Amino acid sequence: MRLTILGSNGPYAGPGGACSGYLLQGTDATVLVDCGPGIMASLQRHVNFRRLDAVIISHYHPDHYSDLLTARYAYRHARSQGSLWGRVKLVLPGPGLESFLADAVGDSYLDLFDVVPIEDGSEFSVGGMDFEFRRMEHVVPAFGATVRESGREPGRAGLGYTADTGLCDALWDIARDSSTLLAEAFMQESDQSGRAVGHLSARDAGMVAAKAGVARLILTHLHPENPLEVSLAEARAVFAGDIQVARIGATYDL
Repeated sequence: MRLTILGSNGPYAGPGGACSGYLLQGTDATVLVDCGPGIMASLQRHVNFRRLDAVIISHYHPDHYSDLLTARYAYRHARSQGSLWGRVKLVLPGPGLESFLADAVGDSYLDLFDVVPIEDGSEFSVGGMDFEFRRMEHVVPAFGATVRESGREPGRAGLGYTADTGLCDALWDIARDSSTLLAEAFMQESDQSGRAVGHLSARDAGMVAAKAGVARLILTHLHPENPLEVSLAEARAVFAGDIQVARIGATYDL
């Protein structure tokens, strides 16, 4: 599998940036995980949106889904031109699903998608990639996941994604089961404004990575006004392994 960073800011994008969005490419499938502001433009630098087999939304906060609203127009146009050959699987949190479909997707666009609801413990497979979802600690229902290549020998998953979360049992489970951990690091310990509910600091992410024994930590969901070098330093103070800051266009083999 290969991971490409399409966007890594939150809760809004800085100049030239984009919010949460991650492209996963396997042998037989291409999946978009989260679709925040700026992701549709970033996505098309790497793949044709028509090639997506699935779009996964971790939770119903606009910095993780709002470009899905414009993606609807792209898919509707592609359908009208005869270049969209089937429905895209749209994987969504079960809690709040009906309201999201009505308010954000809309009845006139539902025919573009096959909707797959997820709950804590749900599994979803597409084109040689197996996702297992866990409900995280956030102010709305949010779902992180481990991602494995189908048929791979038992062991750590190639990727663990935290979505937005505070410290919780599900976070530890995902970290312990993953080789690469894509972890939100919204806060910095030096931030005098206090801790945001349902979020991690870079130090938190580093501490989890160290105790779980992950091989690589990628910091994401970074506030656009926080200096990246501070986040890196705070994570490195507690984790001696490979630490990366999620930068748009960066790719990682998993």
